[in-house]
Amino acid sequence: MTPVKVLVVDDSAFMRMQFRSFLEGDNRFRIVGEARDGEEALKMAQELKPDVVILDLELPKKTGIEVLKQIMRNHPIPVLIVSSHAKENAQITLDALQLGAVDFLTKPSASQMNEMRETFPAKLLQVSRAKVWRLSSLIKIPPPRPKFHLPSKSSKLIVIGASIGGPQAIRHLIPRLPPDFPAPILVIQHLPKGYSSRFIESLAAESQILVKEAAPFMPLRAGTVFVAPGGKHLVLNHQKKIMLTDDPPVNSVRPSIDVTLVSCAQLFKKDLIAVILTGMGKDGTKGAVEVKLSGGIVIAESEASCVVYGMSKSVIEAGACDFAISLEKIPDFIMEKLTCQTN
Repeated sequence: MTPVKVLVVDDSAFMRMQFRSFLEGDNRFRIVGEARDGEEALKMAQELKPDVVILDLELPKKTGIEVLKQIMRNHPIPVLIVSSHAKENAQITLDALQLGAVDFLTKPSASQMNEMRETFPAKLLQVSRAKVWRLSSLIKIPPPRPKFHLPSKSSKLIVIGASIGGPQAIRHLIPRLPPDFPAPILVIQHLPKGYSSRFIESLAAESQILVKEAAPFMPLRAGTVFVAPGGKHLVLNHQKKIMLTDDPPVNSVRPSIDVTLVSCAQLFKKDLIAVILTGMGKDGTKGAVEVKLSGGIVIAESEASCVVYGMSKSVIEAGACDFAISLEKIPDFIMEKLTCQTN
């Protein structure tokens, strides 16, 4: 197997040494360059053509965000953010994800180095395999939507689940929905505690439909997107009101798409539409199976548009997918299903 070419970008000589030690002896990787500042990073990215970039956000000469913008605009490469800001400043991390970074890690303390040494190669390999898009594709204004004669109110519930690549995907999907969208929407995006509020603010500013963070006992309302807070599972009680729990992670994540889908399938049955977007792993597969068994509809993002073709692939391979569709077609497809529903 041809080694993955890695460019390390960090102004700390200590951290560059740590990254070398993390990958030392692993024939899956080859470090082709080490940059100490933003300008050097851009020059090396162009000349060395790495397969993946490890990028700090705090750099001399050009910031990590400036470097990321130019990389994604000129020669898109999978980027893994490793920065102390990933913990200290959720906004800058969210900005990086929305600009096209695949994933992020917080720089470890001295006591955490050994733990990171065990997990870092697998994370980097995962990121290197991600599909990335030119920045102009990520930020383009959604085209006018076809005219749908939507009902004033729908009995349906839409649940959207996403992981790696999800912030970009959801940013494409939700702003394409009209303000008179007739059904409630639950969004389960894998984010750590403390990150979801920034994500919601950004999404709300770009959307015609109302977007808010889910909170206990909120009733579901048509034309509203409820986003699960990071670090909490989202379920519905028997009155179809939102509940948040601190139950253990499922599929190593909290919030878990499976947890939400199983809860909603029991209550909405044929009136549930589940949408599984880009992401690594199998979260959402068990829930999608439950949705199918209950008579609901399952949509999986097709490989063509997935940043990471993992979760939706798992749903398709489990036989739980009704429709595999590229991201840009999903909003209109959902509205078509609502237009065609039998009241």
